[in-house]
Amino acid sequence: MSSRLDDWLPIVASNRAAGFLREWLLEHNSQTNAPELVTIRQFGDIAEALLAQGCLEAAGIECFLADLNIARVDWPLSRGIRLQVAPGDAADAVEVMDQPPLEEAPE
Repeated sequence: MSSRLDDWLPIVASNRAAGFLREWLLEHNSQTNAPELVTIRQFGDIAEALLAQGCLEAAGIECFLADLNIARVDWPLSRGIRLQVAPGDAADAVEVMDQPPLEEAPE
């Protein structure tokens, strides 16, 4: 069980319907847990972060920009924007990000 679920169980245990609710929480908790993500880059500029995200998505690598919303709302509070991918995609994502930019657009 996750620690998040453990925090709710004492509250739920006092309820008469705790058994049903506990089963529901256990079932839905396993379906809603986000996968572990690995940070492969950190950006200080929103535009650069969005471009990097677009490069990975164009290469077929699913990615996520962590802390993007706080950077948009209040930049001084943010620690930059983290580009994250699934652990299995990390090596491919780093390879895509390390490619030099094209000098010319392909014809």
